[in-house]
Amino acid sequence: ISLTKTLCIALNEGIDPYDGVYKAGPVKLQKLEDITSYEDFYENQYGKLHDFYVEECVKAQVNSYKLLRKECSFLFPSILMNDCLERGAALLDGGVRYLGGCCETYGNINCSDSLYAIKKLVFDERKYTLREVNNACLADFKGYEKMRMDMINCHKYGNDEDDVDQIACDVFNRVSEGIRSTGIRYGLHY
Repeated sequence: ISLTKTLCIALNEGIDPYDGVYKAGPVKLQKLEDITSYEDFYENQYGKLHDFYVEECVKAQVNSYKLLRKECSFLFPSILMNDCLERGAALLDGGVRYLGGCCETYGNINCSDSLYAIKKLVFDERKYTLREVNNACLADFKGYEKMRMDMINCHKYGNDEDDVDQIACDVFNRVSEGIRSTGIRYGLHY
């Protein structure tokens, strides 16, 4: 899951600006003008979309395990994994106690830095609206040089700045908690 792409689609109310296709599934996103706080944006716009994508990612992982379980037994890797020999079962047939998945995310820090810039410039300082930020992104900041510089000058993760570091932690925790809870629901462990 590209978290920056998720943020881009959230800013576009569910539309992927790359191809113009609605990509929020059943998630009901708000009009940008109706969002009044950073918490509302993070939880009900970006967060709901993020959670939907995690759910879809885990479903895809479960389906790939079902297909792999049906088509190949993974006997050689199974003998190297804890529990498989003792249980007398291959890796994908319940041989391992905890079968993990692979729901990778990309752009986590760029997403957190962007969320921080939105929080600071849109909601804390009220310099711009979400619609203006979205329009600037769609224009690749051509004609929005002042906003671009304001965003560049915002705190960034990894510079010992608690405010942006906390947003990065929130993003990572949402990823981890989402995958963990969804994985358990779909039975990715034995």
